[in-house]
Amino acid sequence: MGTYYWFENGVREQNKWKTAWGMKYYVDNVGRAVEGTRVIDGKSYYFGNDGTFFLRDSDAGTRMIEEANHWLGIPYMWGGATQYGVDCSGFIRLVRQHAHLTDLGRTTYEQAAYLRAHGSQPKPLSQAQPGDLLFWGSVGGEYHVGMYIGNGKMIDAPQPGMTTGVHDIWDAPLAYHTI
Repeated sequence: MGTYYWFENGVREQNKWKTAWGMKYYVDNVGRAVEGTRVIDGKSYYFGNDGTFFLRDSDAGTRMIEEANHWLGIPYMWGGATQYGVDCSGFIRLVRQHAHLTDLGRTTYEQAAYLRAHGSQPKPLSQAQPGDLLFWGSVGGEYHVGMYIGNGKMIDAPQPGMTTGVHDIWDAPLAYHTI
């Protein structure tokens, strides 16, 4: 989209909600339209590069973890997304569906791409919050997803022969805020 600055009567607007072209934007401390994650008045928002934004539901992470706990012990099944078998992305989709949260897509790649397209940018694990999604692989080449629950733990569907459960986080995943 590029960078846009807001001026009214020759004065640059700063730290305000603005409406233009039928879209609502927030301009930062230098008057630039915000993209990515931003906390405004104590609430976390995600801004896409097209003017879209989402208020981060502070309860979304809690709802996801609570819902995920109802689905522990499901066998791993490649391509699965039901109570009879799930793979990693199918598990996340199933949990989000039952927690009444936005469908991010079926595959790990689709889920990470959706989050990026809607303003969530990768961040280090040290900044993850419970309920955030953890992705392994490079940006655009994600191959595994799990849900951060805190204290070095995640809930995921790891691999064939295993079931969904609480597992230690391995390697260095990319963390994305849940929307």
